[in-house]
Amino acid sequence: THDDVVSPALGEHAVEVLRQLGIEPEWHRYPLPHSVSLEEIADIGRWLRTLVH
Repeated sequence: THDDVVSPALGEHAVEVLRQLGIEPEWHRYPLPHSVSLEEIADIGRWLRTLVH
């Protein structure tokens, strides 16, 4: 990623903490600055559908 607002290292650290707690998070990196892409929105939509089905 190219985010100059939120360091990707913070997200990576959060993933590791969750894994240590026995939670397996879904983690994606998107090659863009601090913004949202259509690919990211689609991934979020797929994730939400798994929660409600």
